[in-house]
Amino acid sequence: MLIPFEQSTYQAQVFRLRKLAKTALENYAIHRPLLKLITHWNNTTFAVCDHQNNRYILRISRPGFQDVLHVRSELMWLMALRDAHFCVPQVVPTQTGDPLVVVDSPGVPQPRTCVLFHHLPGRFYTHNIVPQQFAQSGVLMAHLHNSTFFPSPHFTRKIWNADTALGRVSGIDQGAFQKYLNAETKKLYIQIDQQYTQIFQKLGDSQDAFGLIHADFHQHNILYCSGRVCAIDFDECGWGHYLHDIAIAFMNIRHHKNERALRQAFLSGYRTVRHLPPINEQHLNAFIAGRLLGLAVWTAGVTDHPKNRAQAARVVDQTFCALKSYC
Repeated sequence: MLIPFEQSTYQAQVFRLRKLAKTALENYAIHRPLLKLITHWNNTTFAVCDHQNNRYILRISRPGFQDVLHVRSELMWLMALRDAHFCVPQVVPTQTGDPLVVVDSPGVPQPRTCVLFHHLPGRFYTHNIVPQQFAQSGVLMAHLHNSTFFPSPHFTRKIWNADTALGRVSGIDQGAFQKYLNAETKKLYIQIDQQYTQIFQKLGDSQDAFGLIHADFHQHNILYCSGRVCAIDFDECGWGHYLHDIAIAFMNIRHHKNERALRQAFLSGYRTVRHLPPINEQHLNAFIAGRLLGLAVWTAGVTDHPKNRAQAARVVDQTFCALKSYC
């Protein structure tokens, strides 16, 4: 008897998703593809190489987070950005010209939306990032925020508000997260939720503060290659405050020894392209706190992932310890 996917081990889930990936690749003109797992987390991605050594990335979307219309909308923005000469992933169409394919496979619950991208060369810099590189990231983000993209009536992406950021969406079990809370952490959760909501209301949705954002702009999604900076993984993109994007970039350098210099470099780079008024640190802290809390909610609330089940208690505890400095 086949063990249900949500109860399977990490290796067993990857094994089944690899079979699904091979089924998805039958829709592309790729001969004798070789697959190598990159990550199995929220989405699952495989590096793909064909017999001529052409390289691709196959992304299998997690069900319940982005439906087909959401993914199509993401790809609309990506293709518009490429037309405007941004260094972002290039979508590989299927043999019928579709930018995505929906496939199912035995042992994998629900059909999965799959997108194939051309491989982008480059290198990630995390702990070894230097101010000059981070300034380039700031320039890229500002250009993204300035992009002149006019969505069609069919364009649909999430709005990054308190509900979205704190995981009060489909696919995340709030009850599974709540069971890890005590009286003190519940109070802190409510405080962050209120701060987050107040910041959204205070900043408003004017064009200078609110628009399409990447929403996952950190150093594992920024590639550096021959002087160029490329943004990848637009799966979380949507409507939100521009400070939300900046806060995510800063959240991921908060333990870096050169954090202050990196922040200044990023903002200096950003301001060479786009006006940015003096930043209220309370606003940034609210976005960072919301992001940290949202990741903990996701870890505890996505219970069908083996690694989440194993580390949920530790992640929630560590997150609330970190959040005390933001409130």
